[in-house]
Order: sequence, then structure tokens, then C-alpha cells
Amino acid sequence: MAGGIGNYALFTGGPFQIATLVPDVTIEAVGLDALAITAYPCEDGAVRSDHSVKLPVRLEMVAGWSDSTAGFSGYIQQIYSRLLALQATRQPFTISTSRRLYRNMLLESLTDPISSRTYNAMVPRITFRELQISRTQTSNANTVQPATNPANQSDPANTGAVTDRGTVTGTDVSPQAFAGAFNPGSYTVDGTRAVGQDFITSGLNIPGPDLTINQITAMPGSGFSAQAITVPDLSVASLPEVGGLQVSGPNYYNVFGGSP
Repeated sequence: MAGGIGNYALFTGGPFQIATLVPDVTIEAVGLDALAITAYPCEDGAVRSDHSVKLPVRLEMVAGWSDSTAGFSGYIQQIYSRLLALQATRQPFTISTSRRLYRNMLLESLTDPISSRTYNAMVPRITFRELQISRTQTSNANTVQPATNPANQSDPANTGAVTDRGTVTGTDVSPQAFAGAFNPGSYTVDGTRAVGQDFITSGLNIPGPDLTINQITAMPGSGFSAQAITVPDLSVASLPEVGGLQVSGPNYYNVFGGSP
């Protein structure tokens, strides 16, 4: 049902609804869908969507409630309190008009003029704005999905979708490979593994006993040969007197000369 008041059309009932609130009349509803476009030039061949951003949707509505509609005084006070509570919760809600549904909206501002004509009625101007919600999804082996269009990515190797490579099994490392190519103490003179000198039997690579020079030279391919080394005896003459001073020695305590 619609009626005329001045230059406005009053819409009663119908699809106009703010969350759970249904206006008695809706005088005006103005929606705004805008796109922010970069001011600098766009390179030919570049992705056009990278140079524009969809702005949050705005909706400005002039709606009315009256005590006479509800049949008792104080009805508009309840509606006013409910609008303020809707704004205070800051939880997104849906608004329906005769054009479309506005989802994830928040009540941005509420202007309520009071005059002699609106003493028992409320005709506020309400502004709503969309809260843009993004969702982040993490991928694992069970939820991984391929990229929607990998061709649109400039560097798919680094920015592509996560790829499931399956279960990776580690390779066992043998004791000798872990210890190194040559591990003194792990082998006997004849080149066989010493008993108890490895990771398998002892848990630690404990060095064996020191080898004698004859054992070292007997090892195949050692390149060592036993040679006798003779060190000459050394003797020290008695300490001489120097300039009337007698150099102190083990049995001399008077370093200023003279006999002890």
C-alpha cells in the first residue's frame, strides 16, 4: 500500500525490514554501490582488478513509526531504544528493500528530528554501511585444493596452491655413516670391527685402547715405519761467578755475592 505526503511516497508493509524491525512506513531508501579506482595509469596488459577496490555498500533510509499504529503511547520510545541497541551490538544484520537484500550491514548513524509534527511519531534518517568480511582458509593434506586459475598468477611456484606430496618417510642412517668414513677405535688392528665399539652394541662410539707403535706400523696401508730415535744426554756445568755476584742456583740463597 502506498500513499502520498507532499513529494514523498509512503510504503507500508512490503519487503522493507531492518534486521527484525519492520517500519510502519518507508519514505525513502537510497543505496550506494561504489568502486574505488586508482588515479595513476594502469599498465597495458596488467590485471585490471588490481587497480580497483569494491567499497562497502551504503544504505540511507528514512522510515517512520507511530504510536497510533501500535495503538498505545510509548511505542516509538521502544523502537528508538531497539535501534540504539542494534547499533550498540555491532553485529552484522540483513536489510531488505524492494530492490535487494543488503547483507552484513551495521547501523552507522541515526538522526531523529523531533518537531510538533513528529511528537507522537518518529521519522528518523538511518545510515547503514556494509561490513566486508574475509575468510582465511588453511590447507592440510585433507583439505588442500588446487588453485582456481594458476595462469593468473605471475609466480605460481611461490604463490600457487599448496600441493599434497603425500607421506614423507625418513631414511635410516647406519652407525658408520653417522660416525664418518674413519672412526678410530671402532676397528681392530686387522681391520675387523671391534666388539662393543659401535652404536649397535654399546649405543655410543667408545674409542678402543691406544695402539702401540708396532701395531700401527703393522696395519695394512698405514704408511708408518718404526724407527729408533736416540736422544743424547745433556749435562750442565757448574754455575760461574759473574762480576763479583754469584749466580743463584738450587743451593744458593745470597745473590749479592759471597759464599752462602
